[in-house]
Amino acid sequence: MSAADLDTSIHNALPLSLQPTHYDLHIFDIDETNDTFKGSVTIDLDVVQETDKLVLNIRDIVIDSVQLKFSLTKTVTEVGCTIEPTDVVNETVVLKFQEPVKSGSLKAIINYTGVIQSNMTGFYKSTYKDLASDETKTMLSTQFEATEARRAFPCLDEPNRKATFQLSIVTRANYTVLSNMPVLYCRTLDDGKKFATDSRELKVVQFEKTVVMSTYLLAWAIGEFEYLESFTERSYNGSKVPIRVYTAIGNKEQGRFALETSTKVVDFFSKIFDIDYPLPKLDLLCVPNFTCNAMENFGLLTFRATALLFDIQKSDPKYKTRVAYVVSHEIAHQWFGNLVTMNWWNELWLNEGFATWVGWLAVDELYPEWNVFSTFVSESYESAKSLDSLRNSHPIEVAINSAKDIDQVFDAISYLKGASVIRMLSQSVGIDVFLKGVSIYLKKHKFGNAKTVDLWSGISEASGIDIPKLMDNWIKKQGYPYLKVDSNGGKLTITQTRFLAAGDVTPEDDKTIWWVPLNISVGSGNPVVTNHALTEKSTVIPKPDSPFFKLNKDSVGVYRVFYSADLLKQISESLEQFSAEDKVGLLADVNAAAIAGFLPTSKLLEFLLHFKSETDYVVWSEIIKSVEHLNSVWSESFDQRLSGSLTKFCRELFAAQSERLGFEPKDNESYFDGQLRPLILLAAGTSGLEPVASKCLELFQNATAIPPSLKQVVYSTVLSQENATQEQFDLILQDLYNPSSPDSVETILISLGSVQNDLVVPQAVKLLEDCLTGHGRIALMNVNFLAGSLATNPKTRVLVWNFVKENYDAISHTMQTSVILFDRFVKTLKEHADISIHNEILEFFSNKNVDGFNRSLQQALDQIKTNYAWVQRDRANIVEYLNVE
Repeated sequence: MSAADLDTSIHNALPLSLQPTHYDLHIFDIDETNDTFKGSVTIDLDVVQETDKLVLNIRDIVIDSVQLKFSLTKTVTEVGCTIEPTDVVNETVVLKFQEPVKSGSLKAIINYTGVIQSNMTGFYKSTYKDLASDETKTMLSTQFEATEARRAFPCLDEPNRKATFQLSIVTRANYTVLSNMPVLYCRTLDDGKKFATDSRELKVVQFEKTVVMSTYLLAWAIGEFEYLESFTERSYNGSKVPIRVYTAIGNKEQGRFALETSTKVVDFFSKIFDIDYPLPKLDLLCVPNFTCNAMENFGLLTFRATALLFDIQKSDPKYKTRVAYVVSHEIAHQWFGNLVTMNWWNELWLNEGFATWVGWLAVDELYPEWNVFSTFVSESYESAKSLDSLRNSHPIEVAINSAKDIDQVFDAISYLKGASVIRMLSQSVGIDVFLKGVSIYLKKHKFGNAKTVDLWSGISEASGIDIPKLMDNWIKKQGYPYLKVDSNGGKLTITQTRFLAAGDVTPEDDKTIWWVPLNISVGSGNPVVTNHALTEKSTVIPKPDSPFFKLNKDSVGVYRVFYSADLLKQISESLEQFSAEDKVGLLADVNAAAIAGFLPTSKLLEFLLHFKSETDYVVWSEIIKSVEHLNSVWSESFDQRLSGSLTKFCRELFAAQSERLGFEPKDNESYFDGQLRPLILLAAGTSGLEPVASKCLELFQNATAIPPSLKQVVYSTVLSQENATQEQFDLILQDLYNPSSPDSVETILISLGSVQNDLVVPQAVKLLEDCLTGHGRIALMNVNFLAGSLATNPKTRVLVWNFVKENYDAISHTMQTSVILFDRFVKTLKEHADISIHNEILEFFSNKNVDGFNRSLQQALDQIKTNYAWVQRDRANIVEYLNVE
């Protein structure tokens, strides 16, 4: 690679004069007691331009010695150098040469001492309870994305500095060691050395050399593991690929579903990309302490338990879909992200947006009865649009000015808006044609780096369409449009305007013209009436010859549609004619219109009542999301009379379906009713619908009778009653501290956020201290399940904010070491609807260091202002509609 191949506009990028080609990395003297280790790395580099220095990324590492060797043709000479002081801000160290090098190659041999982290980044330590002995055990593993490889070894820690790696590790002889590639050899050391903190024997494990890849994809793990193994059905290079799921001892059977899914997904992606899986094996490892859902390390995927393990007897069934999707998403990265990697973090969406869409495509292929793309519309597509309707959102392709900016773009824009525009484009050109273009892209840039324009080039070649012309504004511009639709005789006038949740778009905001595929539907069983696309500010098209119609069939296009009153009435009277995806889109658009002030909130409530007889799980998921947000925002700002009226409205909305479904599954019940039951019962129970609340209390008194799918229903309903007792709260805590399944902890923490009783409310908030001060029994990685739930509860929301203010120094000390967790914690502030709280938050953080979460903070403040404006504008309207006295 020449210097010209690298992007010279990148802020804080390393100099381009030296390009790494290979790392030999040796990890040894691992001390689990003092949390240190020794390392030795030999880096082979090509001299691309004349230079007098080698700049490496480094963090939490002390360099013990450096030796540099310069090669030109067959001559090898040693190069003297000076180690300059570490630049802590930019996380670099400079090795200054005594003489410049102009061409040839350089070998840097570096011995160093590193830190075993405890914050789920770099080379870090997890602890867990052994199922057989109840002893505390240790697992060591890595998490290098985005810029944490530098915590484990000095390196050029940037995605476009790809190289090969050969890793060896010295550790206890009884430990299993995993890495990206198969083991090359393993032998017990015979030099008398023992483990650093005891007398056990040591072994050295060396792995085969990796393929060319980025530093953030290198991985290793050390511990006491067991595994399940299976093989792909297809053969690759004459043999089937072995796939293993590794867990702590005693848990492997919970990995069986993930294993069954993985073998099929590898074959599926190899087929649709027309490129064989590129490595000789694939391992999936459950890590006890893990910040996110999973990580796509090449050949060694790592997961938190709830994204990999599923206990068929004890797990909530909804986690089965989660496991299938997360596994598929990470396997997709083996091609899209690993084989071909974005050139720089500003195009993270190339990795994450595509993996999100194609991960759901794989799940849809394997489990078509789940109809997962309707779930995608509600959970992914609408989540992306919610975030992107804020002024402090960002374009899909976003400037990255420093390493601290990177973690903030692992968000709903990069993942979910990215996936949504991919879905829109793939449906427009045809999925087969789209995938052909993807294959062209992958083959052209195999084992290299690429940019968005390279993906568009491949799809343009396959489709014969100028893809950049259609897509550049979707990628480079912030936001998306809403379409205003008016009927005049036999014509429709359609106008696009940028949508902001606050409804306060200015001419300066509204300069972008998006390519908008209209795709008019006249019912789920009928074809699209027109494939006309809006490519200008406004257009007039023929009105469909149908008593009803809807733009954006199946909610594929990334935009909202606001209809005139007569057109919305026609749609409301014909809802049974539309698909689940269409209904979700309609619900979300009407909800957004009410929040932004385009529609009175009373019209939203009227629209919701049209769905009382709806039976689709995903449609109800969107209804409940709308109602919960309404309750969360409005209940904070009004007295008990309005809160009671909103609750009464909810009970009326949920009553018919909760009675139809009941608590017991019916014979030959559909998959969707099985999914819908806990969703409806949870909403009904926490709104105080009496038959549901009474049944939940009955089940709670015999906890062993609670089905896994109803645990959150029962716990949340019991805690949401004002007469909930200390004994009930304590029993739920016992279950939290002794969970029955991998997902129980998450489920219970969410349930604890439902508390209403004045006695236990402070105790629920105090549980945050267990997470955030690092001294409790709740793992830091789970903090946002509790914080997010407490933040949506008007009873606890202000108490959470008070807790943050009073304990900020301790919270910051704990969470700054895991910036992604801190960033997501800050997002929970968005639920407030009180402008005085907005001003408090703004003032409080005005003198704080907000590097790493400044964008999320601004987004939260945006949302609070939007909530406040909504309440102020429509107060009289809601009071009148609900007959509040």
